[in-house]
Amino acid sequence: MTSFHRSTVFSCLMFCLAIGAEAQVYDASNDFSIANNPNGVWSYGFTDTLSSNLILDTVSIADPRGIDAWVGNRAGDGNPSVTHNRTNDPVIVGSVTWLPNQIILHPGPSGEYSTIRWTVPATGRFTFDAGFIGQDGATTDVHILKNGVSLFSDSINGYGNAKSYFETLSFETNDLIDIKVGFGGNAFFSDSTGVRARITAVPAPGALITLLIGAVPGAAVLLRRRRK
Repeated sequence: MTSFHRSTVFSCLMFCLAIGAEAQVYDASNDFSIANNPNGVWSYGFTDTLSSNLILDTVSIADPRGIDAWVGNRAGDGNPSVTHNRTNDPVIVGSVTWLPNQIILHPGPSGEYSTIRWTVPATGRFTFDAGFIGQDGATTDVHILKNGVSLFSDSINGYGNAKSYFETLSFETNDLIDIKVGFGGNAFFSDSTGVRARITAVPAPGALITLLIGAVPGAAVLLRRRRK
């Protein structure tokens, strides 16, 4: 195999890697919908306590200012809620600012945890990039749980206060990953908390080799030679 062919093989490998990674990204903001709940791998709702069963929201609202919402209606204002800015501009309602494409969770009046759930679609390793940020005077407790067991727990105190979580983890098909916001123990007013959740599948080495050999003639020969 000539140097030109070797260069072509490895260029194609990089291309295959890029396609494979892009095809397996789950982003809570980009995937958000008020048409269905569950919405594919995502579910929207709340729990009465940190460890109790998820109650799916059944009422959705499309606000003309650009905010879509799933509401639990435990309070007169609809909270606990999962809301999303569907526009490309900031939206301000009262003391709350939604950034473009941002999801905001707000807890309920009796300590209900506003919750987004990701149901793992396939066994494998995933990078989990998540974050929380106060979008008004939020004083909230924030959590990420896997099958009810804590992966992350912290608090948000005030507008702009942010916390983040990034790990590469192994999941099994149908594992339940919950992203939660509670009221922090001091009543639920002004507790709007922005949420980021982006989960990317990590391709297995064997799968990448199979992809390369199937896509590029001569790749198997090059790989055998490199092992000698």
